[in-house]
Amino acid sequence: MTFAIAGRWNANSNAETDRIMHRPCSRLTLALLVLVWTTKLPASTSAQRSLKDRVTDAQTVFRGAVVQVTSFRDTTDHIIKTAADVKVDEALKGRLPDVIRIVLNGGTVDGHGMQDGLSPRLRIGERRLFFLTRRADGFLGAVDGTAGTVLLTGDPSQDASLLALIRTAVGKDTKGADVTDQAVAWSGVVPPPPAIAMDASGLLVDGTSGVPSRYLLQDRGEPIEYLVDAQTLPAGLTVEQCLGAATNAFAAWSAVTGINFKFAGLQNFGQSSASISANDQRIRVQFHDNYNYISSNSTLGRGGRQYSYLQIFPSGGEGGKVSGQEYYPNTCGFVVLNHRASQMQTLSTFEEVLCHEIGHALGLAHSSENPNESNPLLSEAMMYYTAHGDGRGAKLGLYDPPVIQKVYPPDNTPPYGYDRVMDVVTASPQPNVPGINSVQLDGHDLQNDTLTVALSNAAVSVGDFSLAGNTIHFTPNDLWEAPRVDPANQSDYGSVFARFSDGVNESPYIRVRIVSLNGDSQPATSDGIPDSWALQYFGSKTPSAANLSRASDDKDGDGLTNLQEWIAGTDPTVASSNLQITGFDGSTMEFAARPYDLYEVLSSVDLKTWTLTGNPVLPKTTTGSVSSLANSSGAKFFRVRRVP
Repeated sequence: MTFAIAGRWNANSNAETDRIMHRPCSRLTLALLVLVWTTKLPASTSAQRSLKDRVTDAQTVFRGAVVQVTSFRDTTDHIIKTAADVKVDEALKGRLPDVIRIVLNGGTVDGHGMQDGLSPRLRIGERRLFFLTRRADGFLGAVDGTAGTVLLTGDPSQDASLLALIRTAVGKDTKGADVTDQAVAWSGVVPPPPAIAMDASGLLVDGTSGVPSRYLLQDRGEPIEYLVDAQTLPAGLTVEQCLGAATNAFAAWSAVTGINFKFAGLQNFGQSSASISANDQRIRVQFHDNYNYISSNSTLGRGGRQYSYLQIFPSGGEGGKVSGQEYYPNTCGFVVLNHRASQMQTLSTFEEVLCHEIGHALGLAHSSENPNESNPLLSEAMMYYTAHGDGRGAKLGLYDPPVIQKVYPPDNTPPYGYDRVMDVVTASPQPNVPGINSVQLDGHDLQNDTLTVALSNAAVSVGDFSLAGNTIHFTPNDLWEAPRVDPANQSDYGSVFARFSDGVNESPYIRVRIVSLNGDSQPATSDGIPDSWALQYFGSKTPSAANLSRASDDKDGDGLTNLQEWIAGTDPTVASSNLQITGFDGSTMEFAARPYDLYEVLSSVDLKTWTLTGNPVLPKTTTGSVSSLANSSGAKFFRVRRVP
């Protein structure tokens, strides 16, 4: 149907922490750092400090095993956090209970996840060395983030050497704090440690499932917008300088991925950008830490992102499949910079830290967390855990492009499609009317690859889904009647998922939902128009030539049959109730729409050949809108088509 118009990054970080070291290492520190790397310590910026510093800052130090991990959303700051219960094997400093609870930022709750590179991703069964101190909320947290939870290797020789160094560093300073108030009840046998390594691919992954996440807008050729909070800046820097640094930082990632980033303006967030949970795929950049999200002055920045997931796809897929890797979809990203740190007063360092944290917001982990990294490919990377501070600004290393391109390939982006809803007509026998009980899956690909589509995970008891080409048809198994649910609340009477493939990559899963069941008892052979709809508009469920209430009649004379009006969701008795253009200013066009129906805008210069203009539109209100239609080369005509 158509109508026409004329890691925080310390100067070294793990998603999130980075800082520049200005202290010469003692012999003990150097020995520990070398050992830390051989034992695969996920060191963050804090690894640059001496072991004695970390021991001194920690209120308690102990060796233990993770026995339980539970995520929750803090009702105070709205940030997702994870509580990890740890069985204490050996107390090295402080007074500890048998099982103690620590709290870290990040985790997964009710289909929503958050990752903060500063926070270690603890898994049940891991044995670690913990350096803990009180958080502002009263819970215990890790000193220096990932560097404050040292993963033990299980190699008796290496672990014994590391423990000996720690005991030496603790020395007689064993009193520490009494943290027995953080005791939790637990009994059982510590399970074996997990067999797989986290972040092996250079990507930040979900702490439970090991699945990475990504943004989806670039697959559609649409920009990822970023907002900036510049309420406070590092001393000596101007808003113009900082915004220029942001432009350069985003451009560095755009140059190797093809992602188009768009500055969406300045905004006072009124809270830490890390605490904002939105579903707009925007990255919120905060040039300051006025809300104290960064716990240490040695941390220059902190970045991460939030994502969503469905329990029926625990291994990912809603974020698409790229070169065999499934993803969750990102909902938003955040960057928080430490305006108080003196290093950030140097514009090139500010720009480098910002570029690094954007990498975390896009889903990258550190190239290395080894302070003595000997491989220049890793140590010279933008995603190396320490800021180089050498004036490079937003210049990527050789390591960074291939890793980010695994997530956002510039030359072969995944295909994409759109969710659909169905208003099903039921009868006995079931209706056999073209356009009834079917929807078209609208698949697209920026490279114009040939696409195939397949169904999966049907959940329905009132009939069956089938696929012919790219059209899904539903066959009811009885005469059912159920009112239309609001498509916005994700309710349904049955659903099925589908995805497109270009032969290499696959689209995010597309969900098709039945939102109403409409019985049709008259006429005896269903004409596709429900009884309830006929009663509403014609006063009788029995079609009649006398009052033009048959499916093929055009009651209001607007050129659309009553059946077409039912399918389109318009009033068959009012000629002005149709899919019409409601506004056009030469650039933006608005049109009447039914929420959650899918529409395509096509353009022509001769009214003969029509081509798709931009992406399809899926309105969530009764008004559809498409912008950027201005044409400088002469007259152009536009047409809006409702996708069947």
